[in-house]
Amino acid sequence: MILGNDTALGSGEVKLEKKVSLNSTIPLKLANTVWINEDLNVVGDHDLTLDGVISGPGSLSKFGMNHLMLNAANNYSGGTFFDDGIILLSNDT
Repeated sequence: MILGNDTALGSGEVKLEKKVSLNSTIPLKLANTVWINEDLNVVGDHDLTLDGVISGPGSLSKFGMNHLMLNAANNYSGGTFFDDGIILLSNDT
């Protein structure tokens, strides 16, 4: 899934039932809460800020030279995997 603006996913909760790779054409800041059932892969060279809570049994993986900023008290249970770039956390959960 390639996103081109901060409101590309609307304003509600995003439910990801299957494995999804998330990329963007510009640096983005998304406010949505996200529920992941399988894998959410953040890829690419543009920075991504996720302000909403990430929850569910899935995992979060980060690939690419971009920065990924996680601002919420996330509670997904599948783990976090890191390949390249930087992950910034602004909440201790």
